[in-house]
Amino acid sequence: MTDTTLRQLLALLDEERNLLLKGDIGAIGSLEAAKLDLAQRLEAEDKPSVEALDKLRRSVERNRRLLEAARKGLKSGADRLREIRKALLRLETYTRGGDLTNLQQASPTVSRRA
Repeated sequence: MTDTTLRQLLALLDEERNLLLKGDIGAIGSLEAAKLDLAQRLEAEDKPSVEALDKLRRSVERNRRLLEAARKGLKSGADRLREIRKALLRLETYTRGGDLTNLQQASPTVSRRA
């Protein structure tokens, strides 16, 4: 039974890896309950071999690195969007005294001459 559970868990980790490589971050959450169930079943069953556990460890570590890279990429993208939004809303500069000040764009006015 342990061998079957281990194979299922490894297959699920491969599916998670494929989703990460595709960038389908939203679909990864749907695998969480199944991963937890398989991990608990594996823990309750007879101990798998050292080689099998090593293979599982490598798969988990591989996915952890991919998840971390995805997290960093999403954070970087969010930071960049924040910077762009800030630049659109405000213009910051320094005064002669070295203080940071915000220059608000004046709304264009139309002057009429007679």
